[in-house]
Amino acid sequence: QHRSRSIWNNNPESLIPISHRGTCRLPRWHPRLHPYLERAGLHNLRHFMRLDIDNDLLTAMAERWRPELHTFHFPEGEMTITLKDVAILTGLPITG
Repeated sequence: QHRSRSIWNNNPESLIPISHRGTCRLPRWHPRLHPYLERAGLHNLRHFMRLDIDNDLLTAMAERWRPELHTFHFPEGEMTITLKDVAILTGLPITG
């Protein structure tokens, strides 16, 4: 019973929007961790101090998620997020 089932059954009124709105603040990295992050190639993590959450986009993506296939289902076809996508978006290394 996934929320995407309501979309496919033409009953989007039954969906409850995701309620979190706004900005999520992450804890600050302690300065003593910076050399270790740098050495591990994870220094870009220091820039993730604040995440802007788009409530409508998050709801739309949750409605299109197919848990049995681990993909998003769009009218154009299926899509998934790869490790390379995450690396490009975050600037984090995916090797080593």
